[in-house]
Amino acid sequence: AKEIWDLSSLKGINQFILLDFPGLGAADSGVRDTYLSLRELKEVQTILLLQNCKQPGGNTADQIRTMIEQDKGEKLGDRIIVGLGRFNQLPLDAKDEQSIKDLIAASSLQELSEEMVLKSIPILQLAITSARNLTTEKQNIVLLSQLYGLAQLTKLSSLVQVGTPEFLPELDKANQQEEINKREQWGQLSEMLPTNSLLKKQLSDFVVDGGIGRLRPLLTQHVAEHGVKQLLEDTQTAARALRQELSLIHISEPTRPY
Repeated sequence: AKEIWDLSSLKGINQFILLDFPGLGAADSGVRDTYLSLRELKEVQTILLLQNCKQPGGNTADQIRTMIEQDKGEKLGDRIIVGLGRFNQLPLDAKDEQSIKDLIAASSLQELSEEMVLKSIPILQLAITSARNLTTEKQNIVLLSQLYGLAQLTKLSSLVQVGTPEFLPELDKANQQEEINKREQWGQLSEMLPTNSLLKKQLSDFVVDGGIGRLRPLLTQHVAEHGVKQLLEDTQTAARALRQELSLIHISEPTRPY
């Protein structure tokens, strides 16, 4: 809906088309889903891979990337955006929780660094490292809370319903005290990191609206950049094919009457 995300100004090679199809990595995915997914991805320049932070560090996303690369016959690291979905459900244990508190407290005595934070919170390091292995661009990683993002979207327009009546009560979970406390904790940690820290930006974006506000411009910018690149590559490929066909054509001179 335009009230939620207006894409009408994107024309021509900047045209933004969202393809959402079942399959790769889903629990009940089969041969049919894999076939359909790979076929649809033939002409796609921007691929959003979502990882489930409830179980970070799995190799499913890496297997998906490998499968797509083998099918397309090219490396795709620069075409992939990684969403660390359900980051709000990252399984922090008591030791992780205490480490976050200790880092926040220690920031008054020394400047924190990304390396220090990741080393102190192994489960966070596992999730971030797994995402970085999928893309060549670290800035193409977004921390997401889909539920909180939807809850924030409901505030944008009273004319658009972001879910079915049966689902809407689920949005209340995003504003339960436990969820609020987690966001505040990540927010405090982000404030302690240096200004040029990418992790600082990722955490703060997550706290604001579940990362959705960051994901939108990242997608449109990536599509625009790689859309132009893909147009050039497609044109060059078509030109080479045409030259090859023309080289095979034997043109003989017309017969002259005597």
